[in-house]
Amino acid sequence: MNYKIWFDKELGVARFKVLAMLTEEDVNEYIPGLNKLLRGKEYRCVLGDLSENPPGMLDGSARKAFKSQAKELDWDKIAFFGAAPASRMLAKAAVFALGMSKITRFFKTEEEAISWLKGEK
Repeated sequence: MNYKIWFDKELGVARFKVLAMLTEEDVNEYIPGLNKLLRGKEYRCVLGDLSENPPGMLDGSARKAFKSQAKELDWDKIAFFGAAPASRMLAKAAVFALGMSKITRFFKTEEEAISWLKGEK
């Protein structure tokens, strides 16, 4: 498992941290896992920590799995922080291609990401 997911009760958001290059198996586990954490919540937000991610973040099979899983996402907002500039650029392109750019933002710091999630409920 190349990630960690949990619900942050203090912030009221689901969190995930990428620890290494994500595989197809990782994607097929963590997206349903985040959905489960957010089930029944009035405000479904995700805070993603990409500070330890390798360039690319997803291998080829993981990208296909993410595209397949994207239709299962029922989240209000997604804030990512900590990605290297090249990874952030690739992730923004993927987010746009998946039609998620209206609910997704990228930030340099965790504080900025949290502020955005809390400020525009």
